[in-house]
Amino acid sequence: MLDFLKQEHLSNPASGLVRVLKSGERRVYKTDLKRVHPFSKDFLAEFTRNHPQVLALYKTFAANESSLRNRDFDEAFDEAAFAQALKARLAQIPRGMNDATTYHSFMYGALTFLFYPHLVAPVKENEIHQGRKRVDVAYSNAAKGGFFFEILSANQTRALKVLIECKNYSRELGNPEVDQIAGRFGPTRGKFGIICCREIFDAASLLERCRDTALDDRGYIIVLDDGRVNAMLDNVARGARGTNDQLLRELLSGLTN
Repeated sequence: MLDFLKQEHLSNPASGLVRVLKSGERRVYKTDLKRVHPFSKDFLAEFTRNHPQVLALYKTFAANESSLRNRDFDEAFDEAAFAQALKARLAQIPRGMNDATTYHSFMYGALTFLFYPHLVAPVKENEIHQGRKRVDVAYSNAAKGGFFFEILSANQTRALKVLIECKNYSRELGNPEVDQIAGRFGPTRGKFGIICCREIFDAASLLERCRDTALDDRGYIIVLDDGRVNAMLDNVARGARGTNDQLLRELLSGLTN
């Protein structure tokens, strides 16, 4: 994760963490990153404490599996191994209402891992409309580039927040699920959201539901099922995080083309 963050800052000329050496070389030091990006230590410690199965799976993939402890994550974090552990754990979560909370909590962690540092400050069960409605997870959009900056800047989406709904169903998503998240959009949050689900059974029908919402100017909704989440985790595992932006762009483009 720290190596990824280094590249993020090096690609941003305005970053206050870039130091220019006498030779003209631009560098970002890991000690500075840890000071302003406590993601590795704080998030991973909390997430693995709440999901001990992920920690156990991580240890089977990490090279230092025998001695790894939660507090070691900030020093010896293996991003590829963590991505593999998340894939393995997702496959273990049963579908259905009995495990809806487990799935919701897991996706909160998995998406935070996938989308940081572009999406930050996630709030679970975020209340809106004076508590009359809730959103499973709401992220603040802090992107300075890439897909999430594009939807922050675009007038159609103006995604100051990115809203997430998690559906641990063993059936297809219908109009109620699409209408639910569309009803959470607004001028102070923006008009972009993601529905996470286990499987897309009828891709053409679901796409049409989301297209109808977009074409009626009620917001832009993309769907991430297990297959798409796993594809993004695979990209991280092979050191190609940037590829995830292209996947998200393609899903968004499908709503209007």
